[in-house]
Amino acid sequence: YAFTIPDNQSTGTHWYHPHKHGSVAVQVLNGMAGAFLITGGPLDSLTNRLGMKDLVVAVQQIDTMVNLVAGNAIKPNLVNGQYRPTIRMYPGEVQRWRLVNENVKPTKQFEVGFVDVANVGEPTMYDVARDGVQYDPANYSISQPDTTLLTAPGNRLDVFVKAPQTLGRHLFRAIPVGNQDPRVLPRTFARLRAAQVAPADTLFYVEVVPATTTPYNTTLPSTLPALPGFLANLTPANDTVVVVFTDS
Repeated sequence: YAFTIPDNQSTGTHWYHPHKHGSVAVQVLNGMAGAFLITGGPLDSLTNRLGMKDLVVAVQQIDTMVNLVAGNAIKPNLVNGQYRPTIRMYPGEVQRWRLVNENVKPTKQFEVGFVDVANVGEPTMYDVARDGVQYDPANYSISQPDTTLLTAPGNRLDVFVKAPQTLGRHLFRAIPVGNQDPRVLPRTFARLRAAQVAPADTLFYVEVVPATTTPYNTTLPSTLPALPGFLANLTPANDTVVVVFTDS
């Protein structure tokens, strides 16, 4: 593939995959997808100025036996091509993660977040952009971290993640929520915490380790950059329409 990026293309986190009609699912489920980053915008300038580590976290379900007639047993999700890898963070460190849901199945709508059995001292998340578009600064507050986030197939989420001060290991999990009315927030993580469910749905681990590099970024931005003109000048809609797609 060759991509031509126009001069007026906005920056952000994107992804690419084949669009051969009739075989998109087969190709994506065999790993033919990837992250596509266009950098240089205000959000990138902010994270670069802070020296914030910028990570791509691409989630794929690889299934070499899938076909267009019938599926087979669900295969585990891979993160950056690895099964349950570990992301290492220093105490109090703030990183920027670009979560890319490189899946095509409707059942790959996830509720993602940290779940420790003890539910103590988990890293905190702050959603700052979705599908390559930065949020308005008014929708960001360091006093209101996101405990869980929803991501559908093809979604990209830019998230600030702050590690706790205590050393230790944490689970980052993806709970399938399937097709549902998007107005209804699933409560799967609350049930998991209450039921002490085994971590079969773990995507990866975060290990908070002693710092070997100093200094490192511990600053959680107090605000986001101003929106670019083409977003800042939009007029808010007066009505909301919810469209629900089903297979039935």
